[in-house]
Amino acid sequence: MKGFDSEKPRIYTWNVNGLTNTTGRTNLRRFLTEENPDVLCLNRTQLEAKDLASVQTRDELSSLHYLQYWNCIKAGSTDASDSTGTATAILTKVKPIGVSFGMGSDRDDSDSEGRVITMEFGKFILVSCYSPPAHDPDRLEYKTLKWDRALHDYLQALVSKRHKYVILCGDMSSAHSTMDNPRGMIMAPGEAHPKTAAPPTRAHLLNPEDLSIPKGPAGIRSDRMMGLLNFGFVDSFRRLHPKEVKYTCWNLGANPRIGNKGWRFDYFMVNGGIIDAIEESDMLTAVMGSDHCPIKLVPNLAKIQAPALPPIEVPEEETRKSARVKKRDAKLCMKRLGQARRMQHSWGNARVEELNEQAEEKSPEG
Repeated sequence: MKGFDSEKPRIYTWNVNGLTNTTGRTNLRRFLTEENPDVLCLNRTQLEAKDLASVQTRDELSSLHYLQYWNCIKAGSTDASDSTGTATAILTKVKPIGVSFGMGSDRDDSDSEGRVITMEFGKFILVSCYSPPAHDPDRLEYKTLKWDRALHDYLQALVSKRHKYVILCGDMSSAHSTMDNPRGMIMAPGEAHPKTAAPPTRAHLLNPEDLSIPKGPAGIRSDRMMGLLNFGFVDSFRRLHPKEVKYTCWNLGANPRIGNKGWRFDYFMVNGGIIDAIEESDMLTAVMGSDHCPIKLVPNLAKIQAPALPPIEVPEEETRKSARVKKRDAKLCMKRLGQARRMQHSWGNARVEELNEQAEEKSPEG
């Protein structure tokens, strides 16, 4: 299977704030033409299945030779007010090894709301997601508990079962440090605004001294990002730019980008061997067309090493005399060999031969 043309593929994610109109699709085409990304993940396309044909077959996308994968809003999704703003897509020049939609969990509504797409490539797994914001008090428990737990479990399963590292990207609807929102205001779910005794809206965070701003439910959460960081993921932008203040989202109108008043809601989170392979991670703040700007990640694939396979415990020599123990050991060794062979397409013959030799050395005699 053909891989990326470069060892340093350019991966982008962008909350486009809708592709249901001509303006949104024109902005997307302009971005694809100017940036020429290898992979582009889209959040908040707002598309339902009935809208897809008119977008997918239009010249502005098909003529640029991208493979298109759309996860649309399903009819009758759990929350109409949320689902009208969801749906995701991935445009890629490289055919993935595999693609899945949603997280396959009964505990969340991501499958019906089109929030998650997962792609497996040769040396990494890409998860594009649009996390639900906490602006609706009726779904606050779902967003702060069920969604976050389902996402954590899903990522954990990917890491443990696929033996590849993960790139998680998209609008996380969360700013996890004081540098990621203006005036350093970070509030937990439901925490009261210090001036209004009510949970904050985005407007509160931009103007915390303005008491005339209407009260509203919590919109910024730091706990989601901390959960990912504690799970072994690293914020790629902060990895390269620990002190720089840049944002990815602004209120529409009055051009708040000029005053640099916004939030950093959009992230590339990486784990394992990808952490030290990050060449570039940045925001394209000059790109207009949405209340969010695109962000970019460039990993160096040559620096990503194969994850270590789970160790096999070899029993003491005297315990290997019985036929039952020998049979067990043989099954363990065959499992190791099978894992190595399945990785051949990703890591090459040299790594596979090394794993085969390790397994054969531990194979019981006879």
